Amino acid sequence: MDGYHVALVIHLLTLVAAGSVSAIVHLAESRGSRAATIGEAVPWHRISGSAARFFPIIIVLLFASGSYMVTAGGGWSWSTGWIDAGIVACVLLLGVGGYIGTRARRAGLELKQLASQPGGAAAAPPAHDPLISTLSWANTGLAMSVVVVMTLKPALTDSLGTLVAGMAIGVAYSLTRSRGTAVSGETAAG
Repeated sequence: MDGYHVALVIHLLTLVAAGSVSAIVHLAESRGSRAATIGEAVPWHRISGSAARFFPIIIVLLFASGSYMVTAGGGWSWSTGWIDAGIVACVLLLGVGGYIGTRARRAGLELKQLASQPGGAAAAPPAHDPLISTLSWANTGLAMSVVVVMTLKPALTDSLGTLVAGMAIGVAYSLTRSRGTAVSGETAAG
C-alpha cells in the first residue's frame, strides 16, 4: 500500500471517528438537557465534554490526510473548488466547535459550582443553552455535507452551496427537536 492509500484510509477513519464522537455528544447533550436535577445533568455534561475534546484532533487529521492526498498526486490541485470548500469547512468546524466548547465549559463550571452547594445536586438544573445545541447540529450538518462534497467533487459554488445546505439542515433539525421537547414538556406538565 502506498502513501496515498494510507492517507485515504486515515481520511476515511477520521470521518468515522467524527460521526462516532458526534453521536456521543448529541446523546449526552440530549440526556443532559432532559435531566431533572443537577446531579443527573453533571455526568452527561462530563461525557459530552470528554468526547468533544477529540474534535480538534479529528479535524487536524482530516485536513492533514486530505492535504497529503492533494500533494501526493491524486490528480487535484489546491485551486479545485471542492478542495477549497473542504478547507472552508475545516475552518468553520474548528471555529464553531471552539465556540461551542467555550460555552459548554462555562456551563459545566456553573453546574459543578451549583452541585457543590448544599442540596445543589438535587436542585433543578439551569435552563439548557439552545445555542449550543443549534450550533452542534449545524456542525453535524456541515460535516455530513463535506462527505457529499468530497464524494461528488462539484465546482466551488455548488460545493459551498452544499455546505450551506448541510448547515441549514442541521439548524432546522435542532429547531424541530427543541420545539418537540418544549411541546412534550408542556404536555407532561399540563
